[in-house]
Parts: sequence; C-alpha cells; structure tokens
Amino acid sequence: MAGQDLGAKNFTPAYLAPTTTGDMVLEGVNYASSGSGILNNTGTIWGGHISLDEQISNFVETKQEIVSRMGRREAKRLLKHKALFMVVTGANDFLNGQQLGIWQNNVSSQEAYLNILTSEFKSQLTRLYHLEARKIIVTNMPRIGCSPYMRDNYPDVTGCVASLNPPIQSYNNKLKSLLKELTANLVGFQNIRSACCHSAGAHGGVIPCFPLSRVCSNRTKYVFWDAFHLTETSNLIAAKHMMDGGLNYMLPMNIRQLLHS
Repeated sequence: MAGQDLGAKNFTPAYLAPTTTGDMVLEGVNYASSGSGILNNTGTIWGGHISLDEQISNFVETKQEIVSRMGRREAKRLLKHKALFMVVTGANDFLNGQQLGIWQNNVSSQEAYLNILTSEFKSQLTRLYHLEARKIIVTNMPRIGCSPYMRDNYPDVTGCVASLNPPIQSYNNKLKSLLKELTANLVGFQNIRSACCHSAGAHGGVIPCFPLSRVCSNRTKYVFWDAFHLTETSNLIAAKHMMDGGLNYMLPMNIRQLLHS
C-alpha cells in the first residue's frame, strides 16, 4: 500500500520469484516470509520460513546484482539516497513467546526475552545500515492481545487479552529508544578506532599528528582526527547532542534548555 501511495505501479516482486531478475531488481524486491521473526527459531513450528537474518543475506545477493548492473558508485547512490527499506517484524516473536509460556511466567523472564529481541534486532538493523541502507522504516508491534486469534484462545476473557499487551508496550518503548540510539550513532563513520592523522601504532595512537604523518583520504568517515582529538564531523555531532540532546546526552538539561531556564 505504501508503495502504491508513492507512485509504484506494481507490487514489489518477491525475492524468490523466478521472474525477479535483471533490471527488475532495480525497482525493489520483497524479502518477506510468512511466520518469520527477529529470532531465527521463530516460526519453526509453522514449517519452512525465511528468518530476518536470512532475508538480509538475500538482500546482499540483490545488492551484488545491482552493483553488477549499475556499477559500484551508482549502486551506492541508489541505495543510500533513493531506496526505501521497510522492516515489519516481531509479532511472530511474541506469538512464539506466548506459545513458550513466557508471558505467563514472572516479569524477569519477560524482560529477558524482550532484551534478547531488541539486542538481536539492533544487530540486524546495524548490519542493514552497513550494507548502505539509509532510509529505513521500522514499524512497532501491534497489540496482539486484541487479535481474533488471542480472543479465541482466551474465550473466558471479555474484550482484549489485557495480560498480553503490556509486554508489547514495553517492547515498543524499547524499540523507540533503540531507533533513537541507532539514528544518533550510525552516522556513516567507517572507522571508529583509528586516527585519521596516523603516524605509528595499530590505531595511530603512539605518535601525535605532525607534518610527516599520513592523513586519511576522507576525514568525515573517522571519529578521531589524531591520537586524542575528534574530527570536525564528530565534534559537530557532539555539539548537536549538547545543544538539543535528551537526558541520555545532557543531564539534567541540554544547553538550549539551560539558556531558556
């Protein structure tokens, strides 16, 4: 539906369809798999499925096909600046958790399961980012306690199965924080360990930057300029967080709030 609203004339073809070849991949590919989830073991009770990890690996194959047809530079431009990536997943992980009896156990087991989900999802979204996906749309979790499936599985409950919805709200809150964290931290740095101005040492930290040092070709891709100091790009990001960041960056308030207090 979103694709149609954006002007797409046809539904995005499935990755495994034999006709999804050639120039067709330049118009978008659908990697979705019924029953799959964030965790690789989610959906196994329903038979064959393609996990999110596998779906991302399938995208790697598509990316290689795009590069072969357009060249590295144009493929990078397409993926980073034009392509939209929509990730809709997680509901089956909750159904899996419900079938495992997690929601009927104590709160600590629920929290542990949610942490596993968000940690794995963070890794998957980070991997997608490093494959040059930039415009990523991530949906939150629907209240499955209000679904017909759950209503029929809990016939003695009137209305929504209220006990199932709080864990989903907790996950959605964690997801919101996760996406804010990734948006803030995944800014395109290719090197977060070494100095751009490099003289000696595995990370350029043995000798300070001086006229004979080697300088990286693109300092905007580095967090550190030399053995001690940040690059201009890093400083700009830090300044933005100091000026307008939330409590996870500036406590008890940011600079703008301080100026108007």
